[in-house]
Amino acid sequence: MGASAWSVRGRFDGDPEAALDAMKAQVFAEGDYLWEEDELGRPDSVDELYEVESVQESGTHSVLDVHEFISATGEDDFGTIRPLTDDELLAA
Repeated sequence: MGASAWSVRGRFDGDPEAALDAMKAQVFAEGDYLWEEDELGRPDSVDELYEVESVQESGTHSVLDVHEFISATGEDDFGTIRPLTDDELLAA
């Protein structure tokens, strides 16, 4: 199994869902995600992107793969995002 590293930063005004949506929109608009279907051309919307079989199977290796907020102490899993714990925040 392989993995990739990626990071994205965005403005946070107190609403995590809105911040995530804005970062996803930015990454999609910039085309800054894994796209292996060159013969199809890039999709026109995120919904179209998620309909592509290779994206469903392997993801985009970007923030577009994040679908669920979990607690700071929750167990990380594919498609999850969580805030830092207090200790992690202090260490950063």
